[in-house]
Amino acid sequence: MVTGAALTGGPSPLRPRPMVRRSRAQGPRQRNPRTPTQCATGPDIIVVGSGITGLAISLELLRTAPGLTVTCLDGLAQLPGGATGAGQGYLWLAHRTPGSPGWTLAQRSKEMWRGWPAPGVDVGWRGAGSTLLAADAAGGVQLERTAAALAGAGVAASVLGARELAAVEPALAHDRLAAWPTGGAAALLVAGDEQVDGRAAAAALRAACLRHGRRFVLVPGRVPRLGIPGVKGSVPSVVLEDEE
Repeated sequence: MVTGAALTGGPSPLRPRPMVRRSRAQGPRQRNPRTPTQCATGPDIIVVGSGITGLAISLELLRTAPGLTVTCLDGLAQLPGGATGAGQGYLWLAHRTPGSPGWTLAQRSKEMWRGWPAPGVDVGWRGAGSTLLAADAAGGVQLERTAAALAGAGVAASVLGARELAAVEPALAHDRLAAWPTGGAAALLVAGDEQVDGRAAAAALRAACLRHGRRFVLVPGRVPRLGIPGVKGSVPSVVLEDEE
């Protein structure tokens, strides 16, 4: 999945509203007539990135804080881009370590996506499972350890040899399958892993955000840097490159 970052502000003198500004070298900003202005003082929150993560952050803020306005920025002409644009939306436990913060987050994410962003919305969900491949014999040993750890956490995982892997993934090149020694672990199959379609999920999230009307604005614009002063944790502005 694509990462998103939320920059928060507020009306108090200590935490001014974050602003989208341009450097002097860039000249005056060309306003997009299709983009409504949220308020004269700028949005309450700026989210950088409009992939699954950025849009999910935006939607949660819109739902849980009705008084806030949100501007979501992305520098790509064709949205979404990155991993989201490639269709990636993996809900996997195979590459997580049981008991870690990432493990807990992945488990909760799998549960949430079954009815999120709203019941009945098609995000291309499918329970296709996942397969991790070993690059060599040492990698196969590591997969066996991973399978044991997953089993200890209650997740069914199967270690596959080269022939078993060929049956599960017939599109794999035969010369690659031949690289694994006979009887060694070639792959780890976690049948319970799931996936959503990144593009469909982003479209559903974007539509859900836009239903909040003028409280949400999606603005094309690449952010080369943040306007960060010396105050720790305070990000009062972001700087956009010239618009095409």
